[in-house]
Amino acid sequence: RGIIVFLIVLISLAHYRTREDLLYLHVIYREMYFLPVVLAGFWFGLRGGLLASLTVTCAYLPFVFLSADRFTGHEFGNLLEIMLYFAVGLLVGWMRDQEVRRQEEQRQMASLAAMGKGISCIAHDMKTPLTAIGGFARQLRRRTPDGDSDAVKKLDIIIGQADRLELMIMDMLAFARPLQLDRRRGDLNDLVRQTVEVAAGPASAAGIRIELDLDERLPSLLFDRNRLQQALLNLIGNGVEASAAGSRVVVRSRLHAGEDRVVVEVLDRGRGVDEQEMDRICTPFMTTKKNGTGLGLAIVSKIVQAHGGRLRYRSRDNGGMLFTIVLPWRGEGKPDASSAPAPAVGTGPREDRDA
Repeated sequence: RGIIVFLIVLISLAHYRTREDLLYLHVIYREMYFLPVVLAGFWFGLRGGLLASLTVTCAYLPFVFLSADRFTGHEFGNLLEIMLYFAVGLLVGWMRDQEVRRQEEQRQMASLAAMGKGISCIAHDMKTPLTAIGGFARQLRRRTPDGDSDAVKKLDIIIGQADRLELMIMDMLAFARPLQLDRRRGDLNDLVRQTVEVAAGPASAAGIRIELDLDERLPSLLFDRNRLQQALLNLIGNGVEASAAGSRVVVRSRLHAGEDRVVVEVLDRGRGVDEQEMDRICTPFMTTKKNGTGLGLAIVSKIVQAHGGRLRYRSRDNGGMLFTIVLPWRGEGKPDASSAPAPAVGTGPREDRDA
């Protein structure tokens, strides 16, 4: 910063201390103002470039007006030059910010690749002994008399924790391994119904009701049934965990015929996500849950992207979250868009975010 300020001061002093009739020197000094503007944009990004442009303008503009008895083409050129300072500062700063963002994305990708490789090795090595622990604990549980309540209670704890660790390892392996999709043409609504049936038991035990709102105009789609069900179960499970007893989680499907896409939405009225954490909820190992691995939404996003789709999400004005799986659909015989069901109300106007 000191170098940039020094250059601006030095060039300005040269301007103001040079005789007005030496126009060629003033033209040289005027062009030299681009140097601190470019350096500020390159070193400090968009904000630095614009700030340097503003500083140069404040330093140069008085000279333009004080040295001119009348407005001529030369003065007009000086004003255009000031506009160019801002244009150059904006362009160089924007390019610098884009480059920094690209480098950060590359670092994250390299870090995630290394992390995924390490996780895969660790999870694979843990899987076999953990399966043995869970299996032997179940055998002991079956052979333990029900009258021995203390032993039964401790064995149930061991089995429960082993199951939880197995689920965590499955999440780790799903995150680390490349997805191999087994796509087959099927009814997406049928998959949603089946998934809700699977999730209904744990939801009911927690006092949560799952409601279906399906668009029967959905076409037949190519998708991996097991993978997509895994993604839906994760979203529904998150909604159930975040919701209070007595509330509901809504799962609905919609066809956007004009946009060649099908969406499945999961809505809850839970505690939602803080705005400062909203952009990071799909980042691997970032979790707001006490016992979460931070891989659930990262895996959901990975599955959806493998299908050529997008995972979108936003908070709702009346509380809770809305997660949307967007899947592409291109086919003949598109249904009449005029028969589409009315959009649901109360989801809030907040901007959707892509995972």
